[in-house]
Amino acid sequence: MDIQTITPDTFQQWADEGRFLVIAWVARDTDSARLHELATIITDGYPQASFAQIDLEGAIDLGAMFGITAAPALLMMREKIALYCAPGLPEPDVFQRLVERAAALNMAAVHEEIQRQREAEISVGMRRVCPTARRGQ
Repeated sequence: MDIQTITPDTFQQWADEGRFLVIAWVARDTDSARLHELATIITDGYPQASFAQIDLEGAIDLGAMFGITAAPALLMMREKIALYCAPGLPEPDVFQRLVERAAALNMAAVHEEIQRQREAEISVGMRRVCPTARRGQ
């Protein structure tokens, strides 16, 4: 089992690859045996996924982008989309179910839904423009 280390400088490169990433945000005192246990689940059952860790103390700004303010925390990403982000490291059986669900997602449908939501937000934003302002155009 291989636990990659991601830094703020390399995060974008990892995300741009669009792979299935499972990232543990850790502190220096995080139980490494627990990380290896979770990494083994990824290595043994999900060759399309990578398990990595980020030292939160050295990546506070990056963590803040995802709302991560304390370690440990877990982030799952596929195709540049954060699918799961929560504090703590789940028990192995819960982690297994989370990974199974993330791996089974139809990402084309996820991208379509995100696009629909973006278009709806733009539409709502356009309706909020003052009618008087519209007449002046």
